[in-house]
Amino acid sequence: MTLLIDLMLLDSCMAGALFTTIDTLFTANRIARMRAGSKRNPPVRWRLIDAKGQPVALDPVHLAIYGPVHEENIPQPWPGPRALVIPPLHARSVPHARKIVAGHGGARAWIAARHAAGDLVVATGTGVWLLAGAGILNHCTVSVPWTHEAWFARDFPDVQLSHTAPFTLDQRVLCGTTPSQQVELTCRMLATLGATDLASTLANMLLFDSERQLLMTDMASQGLIAKTGDSVLRKAIEWMRLNIDQPVRMEDIAGAASTSSRTLLRHFTRDLGKTPLEYLTHLRMQRAQMLLEVTLKDVADIAHASGYADVRAFRKVFLRETGTTPSEHRRRRAPRAARKHWRLDEVWEDETSSGASR
Repeated sequence: MTLLIDLMLLDSCMAGALFTTIDTLFTANRIARMRAGSKRNPPVRWRLIDAKGQPVALDPVHLAIYGPVHEENIPQPWPGPRALVIPPLHARSVPHARKIVAGHGGARAWIAARHAAGDLVVATGTGVWLLAGAGILNHCTVSVPWTHEAWFARDFPDVQLSHTAPFTLDQRVLCGTTPSQQVELTCRMLATLGATDLASTLANMLLFDSERQLLMTDMASQGLIAKTGDSVLRKAIEWMRLNIDQPVRMEDIAGAASTSSRTLLRHFTRDLGKTPLEYLTHLRMQRAQMLLEVTLKDVADIAHASGYADVRAFRKVFLRETGTTPSEHRRRRAPRAARKHWRLDEVWEDETSSGASR
């Protein structure tokens, strides 16, 4: 399955948001090629288009990856999933946003046609005004910047506003509230188009995850982490992280936190909704998932590094907690292929040819 992403480059738009999307898609293609270990066609293709849907060429060499896929290489009609990405607008005020939307009649018509054809339409921030102007948001629930909510509600009373969700997906329209969410919005777009495994791996690599940051620090420095405070929970969790590969009893954790097992259990269930041992299992599964993704260690070694002497017990717990087997998780989420397929020189050599040049 190959995805086609069209990115609408308009006057008065924040073009940087489109380039951020392309950077994210470029990384997705690189991950896919690293996984495959061969010169396969990239799973995502993109092109910048104008208000009439025509490809926009970028001449400077250093902008080559942002340019369109060669038009002659794109079958008509496109056989796979497609998306149309609308950037935020450089609108200094609501009247200015209205003027921009009114001046882009061709873009509004193209957006409406693509949505009617069944494509996913994606917008960030003030770009949602163009979608509303195209008439595709009636009775949809969308997110808009808080600074524009009151005016947007008045101009488009048939559109439902979500006041709390940073992202919304309704009737093949995916919206993010602010331009700062462009990377995560792109990951969500790929998942919505069916590339769920690739989107998940991409999100793991590009989006901040405090728990993974700590886990990676633990593994990289062999258990040395920063001080995390003196509370019962923090001391217990720090000790569990440092001893994650060892046999652990409730009494051991309580002793490390300078409290009783009963008090420890109360803190964990009240604040985390898990018992200490359930939380330890969660930490162990997090470590196992990361080791499967970023190393080539076999499952037995990963089981031992995650605190399981019995590999069969590890596999059983991993399946229960994650819904998949360790081998399947590695196949679906690791950003690179098995060692025998790994050719680093091919990966770097092909980077410039993924995406736009294919």
